[in-house]
Amino acid sequence: MSLFCNNNFVKMNNLEQFNLKEAKKASLREVLEINESHKPMLSSLGDLGKLEDLIELSTFGSFLVFQREICAFIVCMRENLPYESPNYKYFQKKYKKFLYIDRVGVKKGFENKGFGSFMYGNIFKNYINERLTICAEANIEPINKQSLKFHEKMGFRRVEDHFFNNKYGVAYLERNF
Repeated sequence: MSLFCNNNFVKMNNLEQFNLKEAKKASLREVLEINESHKPMLSSLGDLGKLEDLIELSTFGSFLVFQREICAFIVCMRENLPYESPNYKYFQKKYKKFLYIDRVGVKKGFENKGFGSFMYGNIFKNYINERLTICAEANIEPINKQSLKFHEKMGFRRVEDHFFNNKYGVAYLERNF
């Protein structure tokens, strides 16, 4: 049995990917720490209960372990979920069928090593036959240049900018299959 969860579904070259829905509390605490370390680029979840609620609602979520250390995670939602995120609701109004990447976090010290590309690549492989739009957003106020460049590299196009107030704005991003 794994130290991190019961179902290891990808393993290659010291990199393992696990299902967030089956993660143990200790692993979820590490995922929460990664999330909270990226404020304000990722919205704060505040506590483990909110992360567990988000994962329960999610369609797909995973975390990566490299050399026995959790280094990254991703949480995604399909359409028609009772998710109150205004960014999710933007895509819900626009599409009948989509996959929304709600949050991605890479632990400090593990950035720019291909972990984000690995997770996105798995999403693309898993959903390519469904002919849906994969949606995300990246902060433009405060600006998250790294995320904008990453999404452009991954084939996303910027479709609209939305400012919630003078301190927070996002670029809506999409990739069609």
